[in-house]
Amino acid sequence: PGGNPGGNPGGGSPGDNPGGGSSGGNPGSGENADQDSVSKHIVAAQGGDVQLGQKAHVNIPAYALPADATITIQRITDSNKLQSLLTQGMIIQLGSDLFEITTSGENKFNKPVTVTVSLLKDKMKANQKPKLYYYNVSRKQWIYLGGQMNVKSNEVSFQVNSFASYGAFA
Repeated sequence: PGGNPGGNPGGGSPGDNPGGGSSGGNPGSGENADQDSVSKHIVAAQGGDVQLGQKAHVNIPAYALPADATITIQRITDSNKLQSLLTQGMIIQLGSDLFEITTSGENKFNKPVTVTVSLLKDKMKANQKPKLYYYNVSRKQWIYLGGQMNVKSNEVSFQVNSFASYGAFA
């Protein structure tokens, strides 16, 4: 499976996905593995990387952003937020932490941005293949996104044209 290089994830409008504001967090490169949040200012003409330890990584090519913006990766740890995202009756096994990725700028990009999330080794059985999803706010459901699995690094990468909340499920 590939990513979703065309349109917003799931084909929704830009308002369907969280974004448009920084959720704060600890500034820096995200090298501290214990962090739950990282924010970094990205110059649109240069692009750049935002990394939350070994948990999540966003690679933004030059000119993908319409203008300079601050990108935030937030690992969702609040139990109320988790309960609202993991709706009652869902029969799933989480294969990764859940992440909300936001931008202080326009949440629609000129070209695809690559997001990579680490899988939770202790949550996955050896033969399980995780599937990547994003949360569509207006539909209040998880939408299959696809992605490329890297078995060596135990990560899944995918491409998006806007940010949302993401997770891998088995």
